[in-house]
Amino acid sequence: MKVNQILPLLAKISIFGGIEPEQLSKILDISNTEEFGTGDYIFKAGEPATDIFVVLSGEIQIVLKSETEHYKLTEFTVGDCFGETSAIGILNHSASAVAISPVKLLLISRNILMNLYHDDSKLFGHIILNIARETCRRLYQTDKTLLHYAEHPPNDER
Repeated sequence: MKVNQILPLLAKISIFGGIEPEQLSKILDISNTEEFGTGDYIFKAGEPATDIFVVLSGEIQIVLKSETEHYKLTEFTVGDCFGETSAIGILNHSASAVAISPVKLLLISRNILMNLYHDDSKLFGHIILNIARETCRRLYQTDKTLLHYAEHPPNDER
């Protein structure tokens, strides 16, 4: 994807809400892209959380595996963002992210955000506030998902 295609995509993502195009360009300039094939893990549960991911193409599934079950938590597609809590959290990933089609991702590392803290504290603060808001939305959705599985276990024969 070209820069002029990625910038409008970023502008629609909640953690970049209210951020000027010039500031988005700055973030894009210091970010990396990476590609994964179908079935590849972007990260696994238990691994250190270090990046925010923006889906530029393809689809990702977030899964939680127990010893006996496999729980699909959510899916992300073009224009979606995941891994935001890695920017402000200190815990390892609690679930795994797997490509369910070939994907291209924009990676924004925790180091990039920490550099923004020193270089542009206003932009850093804006992004962190947006991440906190998105985290609250995701926690709400996770509660709904957990309730669904509690009411309809995967092995439920109904």
